[in-house]
Amino acid sequence: MLNELLAPSSVEVAAAWTSKPQTQIDPTDTVYDVEGHVGAMLNYRLKDGKTVWVHYERASCTHGEAYHHVEIEGTLGAVRWSPYFESDEVVYTRDRNGEPESAITLAVNESEFGFLDHPVAFFYRKVKGETSQAVVNEQALFNFLCLQALYDCAETGKPQRIERGTRNVNVRI
Repeated sequence: MLNELLAPSSVEVAAAWTSKPQTQIDPTDTVYDVEGHVGAMLNYRLKDGKTVWVHYERASCTHGEAYHHVEIEGTLGAVRWSPYFESDEVVYTRDRNGEPESAITLAVNESEFGFLDHPVAFFYRKVKGETSQAVVNEQALFNFLCLQALYDCAETGKPQRIERGTRNVNVRI
């Protein structure tokens, strides 16, 4: 979503970490070696040369309070929405004479599919040769390389940079 929204020319993963919170119901007879919690500081370089710093964190398991929060802060205001679309509200907040002023608009899903189902429906349409917004080809590769860079940064502690249009793929499995 961030790559589509910001359309960066490059992304730098400046810092990243992963962890696997442990619970008493974790399997003991099965290899369970995936993270359940990840965080990163990302620097998106836009096509006009400006940069946008992003603090990203996601957890499928946490011992703290569960919450959802997506907010983009700018110098003139902020916008926030539910990442899982529990609500159709998009809240814009800005300064009005030294006080915060918010305006709420609705992003109503008029599709037969839920917002989170759209990528699968788009991919299905693409495979069928229909007009589609599916993320494929260079955009899909760029998105994958951004994820790989996050894991590489978390493992090595060294910043990683991905340029749009990169075709040199070195995937570790």
